[in-house]
Amino acid sequence: MTKEEKLKKIEDYKFQIYKEEVSPVGVMSNLDFSEITETNSAGHYQYSRDNQTFLYRDILNIREVRRVDLLTFVNKLEKKVKEYLELSGIEISIADRQYRAYLIKNDGQEKYYFTLFDKNLFNLLIQLYLYSKDEAKKDGKI
Repeated sequence: MTKEEKLKKIEDYKFQIYKEEVSPVGVMSNLDFSEITETNSAGHYQYSRDNQTFLYRDILNIREVRRVDLLTFVNKLEKKVKEYLELSGIEISIADRQYRAYLIKNDGQEKYYFTLFDKNLFNLLIQLYLYSKDEAKKDGKI
C-alpha cells in the first residue's frame, strides 16, 4: 500500500467530528471560545456530549443559558482560521488513525502541508486555530 493510498481525505470533516468524542475542556480556553463564537461569555463554557452543544451565559443576560451547536462552532472556527491565514480552504485527511491538516491558498494553486497531527479531530482544529491566531498577531492583523 502506497503512502497516497494510506492517506484518506475526509470529504467533509465538519460531519466527521460528530462521530468522535469531543472533549474541549482543557483544550480550549474560555477566551478562545468567546473569540471563535463572537460572544461575550461570562464564566466558563460547558460542553454537553449528549446534545453536542456548547453552553454558556452571556454577560448581558447572565440568567439565560445559551447554546452553540458543534457544527456552528466548527463553521465559525474555520472562518476565523481562513481569515487569519488568508486561506481559500482547509483539507483534512486521516492516515494511521491520525488526522493531518492541509492549508490551501489561492483557490487550490498553493497547498501547504500543516505539520500538526492529532488523533482527535477537534484537538487538531483547535491547534490550527491557535496557530492561525499566533500568525495573525505576528503579522499585525489582530
